[in-house]
Amino acid sequence: MEIELNSMRKEDEVSLVLGNLFESYGYKKYLMSRFEEYSLYMENKDFLISDKIITFTDAGGKLMALKPDVTLSIVKNAKAEKGVRKLYYIENVYRPARNSPEFRESEQIGLEAIGDIDGYTVYEVTRLALSALAAVDKNFILDISHVGFVSALIEGLGLDYEANEEIYGYVTGKNLHGLRAAAARLGISDVALAALETLTSVSGTLSEGIEKARKAVMNDGMRVALEELATLDKALRSAAYYDNVRLDFSFVNDTGYYNGIIFTGFTPAVPRPVLSGGRYDKLMKKFAKDAGAIGFAVYVDEIVSYYSRKAEFDQDVFLEYAEGADISAVAAAADAIRAEGKSVSVGSAPLADGKYRKIMRFDGEKLTEVKNA
Repeated sequence: MEIELNSMRKEDEVSLVLGNLFESYGYKKYLMSRFEEYSLYMENKDFLISDKIITFTDAGGKLMALKPDVTLSIVKNAKAEKGVRKLYYIENVYRPARNSPEFRESEQIGLEAIGDIDGYTVYEVTRLALSALAAVDKNFILDISHVGFVSALIEGLGLDYEANEEIYGYVTGKNLHGLRAAAARLGISDVALAALETLTSVSGTLSEGIEKARKAVMNDGMRVALEELATLDKALRSAAYYDNVRLDFSFVNDTGYYNGIIFTGFTPAVPRPVLSGGRYDKLMKKFAKDAGAIGFAVYVDEIVSYYSRKAEFDQDVFLEYAEGADISAVAAAADAIRAEGKSVSVGSAPLADGKYRKIMRFDGEKLTEVKNA
């Protein structure tokens, strides 16, 4: 099922299109309060984009917070049960604006699959991420990585925590010079260094990246992770936009929460990710939930902000009708244009500052093109 956005000027349109997409796959809308106890976020601040949170004390004396994140609330209330509970949400979150100390309210849309997560569920969630990005802009890129593949290599080197963090930094920064210098200093073998260098250089389509990554496999953990990626790759090959998927091990979400396949989505008009997510079984375990979980969030404010700036026209067509024209005939003429997939504004005269791709006049019987942008 492919759903497209005709315009990016309104948050409610993004919500409607993506909500319909998720429901078509059996995801149920999840509603929640704007508030959570502050302790929920402080105990899991590494999971948050920012640890700056708006707080207040409620009537009962509890320190509460305007929610800066949705996934934590869902996980907190999730039940460990057989099967997979499929949820999606359209919620506002409250956190500092990027590169600014000021807080902002922004809309976030996402989905979560919680329960017995298997290969099919991972495929379905990834495919929905592809469809969500395609609804925004067909020229998107979805970068895929696997936390387990990277961590099995780095943590299998037998180094201490500080050294591990240093190596993670060089891999995620694609810093070959720093990586080689650290390998010499820390006594990392040539074989292990070659594998680490492979992590920083893997690029291309998902299938190409998997083949390049095979030569880096050094232990069972890496082998299992790569097979998970290969299973996903095989399933996605028949899906629309498969060619938009890339394998990139240079991004690794927090290894204390994430444990499997992760992904980040980009579109040409936005200089930052518009979608991110992945598998987070470790977060479930932190809440003593014996279940797996995978999901993603779409950052609506980023999409609307940048795509609205790119909007050249308000509507495709302004339909101007002659004085005394039959209302039913005017409505029928407008509907005929809309049936072609175009947006139409109807009135007796176009606005002076209106931006219309085309202006057409209806005299009661026929349409005449007045102006074409």
